[in-house]
Amino acid sequence: STPGVLRALGRRGARKGVGIRVWTAGNRGRHCKRWIRHLEDHGFIVEEAAPVDPESLKSEMGIPPSLWNCHTAVIDGYVIEGHVPAVDIIRLLEERPFVSGLAVAGQPAGAPGVVNGDPGPYEVLAFTRQGEISVFARHG
Repeated sequence: STPGVLRALGRRGARKGVGIRVWTAGNRGRHCKRWIRHLEDHGFIVEEAAPVDPESLKSEMGIPPSLWNCHTAVIDGYVIEGHVPAVDIIRLLEERPFVSGLAVAGQPAGAPGVVNGDPGPYEVLAFTRQGEISVFARHG
């Protein structure tokens, strides 16, 4: 519930001390940096992890290959793949659904950190280690 989120996480987003570890990969560094700034603007404490082999990391974390993106993050036992908005990460932490994590496929204009083209609609997808994918949120 929105009041519960505000009470638990505060007006700006995440509780102080809620850390998120982020691995970036590929040639989209600016988009990744903008997404990290978006998280920090919402109160998350971001730790940029040392680079690793992205395919191995994503496979080990159970991210369906169709959702692989330029950066991967972990927060409180959940995996975040791609340009997921902070508001959806906050909702994930509040509701605690039985999923492995959230992802935004591709680089949709309008997603946090993506500035290519005119903003349009996009979906945030929830996924499980068994490869099940469902819509968690719609934006735009």
